Amino acid sequence: MQRIKELDSIRGVAALAIVVYHLWFPQVGAFGLAVDLFFVLSGYLITSILLNNALSERFLLSFYWRRSLRIWPIYYLTLTVLVLTNPFLPTPGNLEDLPYYLTYTQEIPHAWAGREPTFPLAFRHTWTLAIEEQFYVFWPALLWTVGRKRLAVLASTLIGLAVVTRAFNLNQFILITRCDGLALGGLLAGLVGDRGQAYTMPAGDRARFTRLALGLAGLVALALVAERLFGACWWGLIPTATSESLKKLGTNLVAFALVGIIVIHAGHPRLRCLRDRRLVYLGTISYGIYLYHHFLFKLWENLATQFHWPENVAVDLIKLSASISLAAFSWHFIERPILGLKERFCYKTAASFGGEVPGGVTELSSIKAG
Repeated sequence: MQRIKELDSIRGVAALAIVVYHLWFPQVGAFGLAVDLFFVLSGYLITSILLNNALSERFLLSFYWRRSLRIWPIYYLTLTVLVLTNPFLPTPGNLEDLPYYLTYTQEIPHAWAGREPTFPLAFRHTWTLAIEEQFYVFWPALLWTVGRKRLAVLASTLIGLAVVTRAFNLNQFILITRCDGLALGGLLAGLVGDRGQAYTMPAGDRARFTRLALGLAGLVALALVAERLFGACWWGLIPTATSESLKKLGTNLVAFALVGIIVIHAGHPRLRCLRDRRLVYLGTISYGIYLYHHFLFKLWENLATQFHWPENVAVDLIKLSASISLAAFSWHFIERPILGLKERFCYKTAASFGGEVPGGVTELSSIKAG
């Protein structure tokens, strides 16, 4: 797959939006919607990988190893630091739920038991990573089962499932209620493909997709802004939980349109600002920014409350800078060296083996053939 620098920049901007959201939530509550953009991006990128490499030798083994090398090292490193430092904090957290965080199932027990989580707040934001890890487990199997030709049906089913379960007030932090963003990303991968495939789209198809995406995003954004600024609502027509669920779907549709337009117009002069090397770099270290910032913020709050340290805009900017700096250090000295091991698990297409499909691969061919 050809890397799309513009998507790196969008990922970096989304990561910063989440950091700002956690700094000044009451003033910038809408910035929390950047999480949904992350889900759409992940769904698109992972599905593109699945569709492009389904005929690779030992595909699933390579896929899961590569995902693990990207996600696990600093996740478990940060979790280890949290566990080791927790007893020495002025207000230690409850580590009873540690087994769930070790297995990326942290919100599932709370969803079914109906109790509030008690794990230290510094690591509670990782519910998003748990959802993505669970998606990586189930999505390849689902896609293999239905085939590429029925990808749209599969994605639509998951989107409907998420909307309905949210409408019934199920926990908002588990896969079943948040899979619509990931499914929309998967649908986008099926519609436009990766950068190389999108580039070969007929100009007419590209223009039609752009108009439809802009129109969809505009209508949804208009409805959301009207509800936010002018108090416009239709709560009398549908239950509140259903309307909130549809609003979440609306934000995911805006993210779907944004990512789709960027993919099919990657390299266009009008997107030059998204190829700025500083934004691209932020996207490169965005995982570290997301993972570390909340840990630093909650550690500071724990100590500041005990020792009466100041809380002001200057301190907030220092925390923001520290988050970015730590993420940069992590990328250069921890993540990138580990990611070098990905070369041992490259995707090797059937063509690399004289055009013959290697053993153990035929069961995946339905993704390509549908």
